[in-house]
Amino acid sequence: MEAEIWQALGLTFQLAIITTLLLLLGGLPLAHFLNSLPNRFGAVLETIVGLCWSFSRRKISSVRSGNACSDSSWHFRFPD
Repeated sequence: MEAEIWQALGLTFQLAIITTLLLLLGGLPLAHFLNSLPNRFGAVLETIVGLCWSFSRRKISSVRSGNACSDSSWHFRFPD
């Protein structure tokens, strides 16, 4: 039983390291590219990424809650 636990932990750490390296290799060049864009294009792209992020987050939260309409965090709020 103890050998199975160590094997599972080893696999977990291997997957974590591989995932982190892949995200660093893909994310850092993408961040640099987005940062070097002119302001107008960067703002448009930032808006698109933000919308994709919010829709994917809403999809996940609606799956967790069972009903997308019950999630009140997506209603518009005026800033204070």
